[in-house]
Amino acid sequence: MNIFESIKKNWFSIIALILGLLFFVNLFGGFAKIDLLWKNKTDKSLVSNEEKWRAWLTQNSDLFATLTDGAQIGITRNLDSDYGIILTKQKDDIEVRRSNQLRKVGPGIIFEFDAQVAKDLQSKKNKEEATIFLRHRAQIGRIQTYYLKKEEKLQSEGFMGFLQDIGLRPL
Repeated sequence: MNIFESIKKNWFSIIALILGLLFFVNLFGGFAKIDLLWKNKTDKSLVSNEEKWRAWLTQNSDLFATLTDGAQIGITRNLDSDYGIILTKQKDDIEVRRSNQLRKVGPGIIFEFDAQVAKDLQSKKNKEEATIFLRHRAQIGRIQTYYLKKEEKLQSEGFMGFLQDIGLRPL
């Protein structure tokens, strides 16, 4: 029996197996993981470049000193895509990772800006320069800020001091 006869004879089982496999992959978030893997390989934007953010944060982690451990900030080029970087404050470090589910992760705030703003921010050498830069870019509309948590939750995670430093406060 050749392969075509075998497929013709067992077509229902083959289709059921393929559909079951697709359901199983989707059930455990496989398609989202495949999408994130693809974006990790193809995305060259400074906004979502993990290595550039890690290097910058080694010199500028004091900018986030008011945040409590576990507080998260999202950074994206386009909030509609739900893809970007998640910065998570830890005891002695800030973890940086890409995500294609920013709103599902639910950081306290999400910054939306373009590659030029990311490049300029990553060129700032200390907290004062970064604070002035963020304040200015937010005022002229080059950085959009989205608050995903209520003000009380932002307060408990230390965001209020951080936002005041850069000239922002939640609505």
